Amino acid sequence: LRSSDKLVAQTTMTGHCDDIKTCDWHPSKPVVGEVMADVACDVAAHQCLVASGAKDMVVKLWDPKAGKSVGNLRGHKNTVSQVKWNVNGNWLLSGSRDQVVK
Repeated sequence: LRSSDKLVAQTTMTGHCDDIKTCDWHPSKPVVGEVMADVACDVAAHQCLVASGAKDMVVKLWDPKAGKSVGNLRGHKNTVSQVKWNVNGNWLLSGSRDQVVK
């Protein structure tokens, strides 16, 4: 995770077992400037989450402030190629090479 004004990694999130293909910020908190210093995260309220999808067929939910995974969504049978929150953050779509959207 890098802030927009620095090229130095602020947080490294590890946990997928294969190449990561996609990620998306939850829309409830704006992402500007010093991400790690300025954003107060409230994971229980689904704020400040990042979703990622990978070749390991898993969608992971992350707390970017802590740099830790807070959940796994399983069910795809091939590479997760796209994850996207809807505009108000109530839904997370995932698309896979298994030709299924969940």
